[in-house]
Amino acid sequence: MGQNNIYIENLIEKFFDGLTTLQEERDLFRFFSEAEDLPENLKQYKSTFQYFEKEFQEELDQIYKSESNAMVGTDKKRQNNTLLNKKWMIVISAIAASLLLIFITNPFSDASDFNPYEGSFVKKNGIVVYDEAEVEAEYLRLEKIVQEKLTCLNEPFVEARQQVKVYEEMEDEITNKINKYEN
Repeated sequence: MGQNNIYIENLIEKFFDGLTTLQEERDLFRFFSEAEDLPENLKQYKSTFQYFEKEFQEELDQIYKSESNAMVGTDKKRQNNTLLNKKWMIVISAIAASLLLIFITNPFSDASDFNPYEGSFVKKNGIVVYDEAEVEAEYLRLEKIVQEKLTCLNEPFVEARQQVKVYEEMEDEITNKINKYEN
C-alpha cells in the first residue's frame, strides 16, 4: 500500500502541473473512487478527484452523444452538406488566392519610400539627433572606422599567408632537388 500511495502522490503532483496522461488520470479517478481508508495526506483530494471523474465522464458522454447524433441522418442530407461544404471551400480558396496575389504584388507599398534610417537617432555630445542626414553620415563614418580597424587586424594574417606561401614554395623546391638527386 505504501508504494501505491507514493505513486498516487506523484500522480497528484503531475495532475496539478498538467502533466498527466489520460491513463494516469484514470488511475487517479479509480484510486479515489475505490479507496476506502485513505491516509490523512490523501483524504483532502478524494472529493476533488471524484468531482473531476464525474465531470470527465459527463464530457465523454457528451462527445459520444454528439458523435452518434452526427452519424445519424440520411444520405441525401449528407450529400447536401458535402456539396455545401465544397462550395464554401471553393469560395474560401478563391478569397485566399486573391489575398495572396494582392500581398505578393503589394500595390499599396512603394519600395522607393523605404528609408532604413527612419526612426534612428545618434547621440552627439550627449544630445540626441534624429536628423536622417546626420544619422546616415554618422553611420557611414562609423562604418569606415570599422573597415579600417578590420583591415588593420587583417594585415598580419595577410602577411602570415604570404610567408606560408613562400615556405611552401621553398619546401617544394627542396623536395624537387632531393628527388632530382635520388634519381
